[in-house]
Amino acid sequence: MSQRSPLPAVILAFAAILLLTGGGAWFILSRLPQTPAIGLPAPAPTATPRIVTGAAVIRQMQSLQRLETTRYTVETVVEASTPDGWVSRGERLLLIAHGDVVAGFDLGKLRPEDVQVSADGKTVTITLPAAEILSAGLDEGKTRIYSRDSGKQLGVFTRGADPNLETEARRRGMQQIMASACEDGILRRAGEDGTVAVRNLLTLAGFETVQVRTRDAAASACVAPR
Repeated sequence: MSQRSPLPAVILAFAAILLLTGGGAWFILSRLPQTPAIGLPAPAPTATPRIVTGAAVIRQMQSLQRLETTRYTVETVVEASTPDGWVSRGERLLLIAHGDVVAGFDLGKLRPEDVQVSADGKTVTITLPAAEILSAGLDEGKTRIYSRDSGKQLGVFTRGADPNLETEARRRGMQQIMASACEDGILRRAGEDGTVAVRNLLTLAGFETVQVRTRDAAASACVAPR
């Protein structure tokens, strides 16, 4: 009596186990809550390099045109008179002159060599033009005649008021105001204040190190602009 080999039965049993196991695994996995796929973190965006040149700094500075840093307000009393005549006493006038003098920098005078930017764009060195008087003038609302004496006339000879006397008094008043501001060091103060202002401005623009210099102050006379 021949015996059947157990191999077919073993193969069938192993196949049945695989089928049941695979089906059970699929059944279990299909019943598990679905979890979102976990992907790799998105790559960080590449930072755009910040390229700053001296020419760019000059353009930005020149767009400001003028940097007014120091203002002086001065009030002075001026006396003006005309000479006495043969038959009359000269005219005398007292004027209270009130004026403003503004000093700072003409940024239009910046030259290409005045601005140096480091290769990494973190350091800038700027040489400002010399401080100068940017504007000066009388405040018409506060400048006034304090007193005016037209003089005494004798007999039939009369002498009218001199129309140029007040103009002369105003001119002298402006001269005295300018002299007072210059003697008090308005250009020196304008240079100091301008250095601080430009350093703060360029620091806010993103530079880590800012070096500010000024040209020789003697290059700019303390005179009112034309």
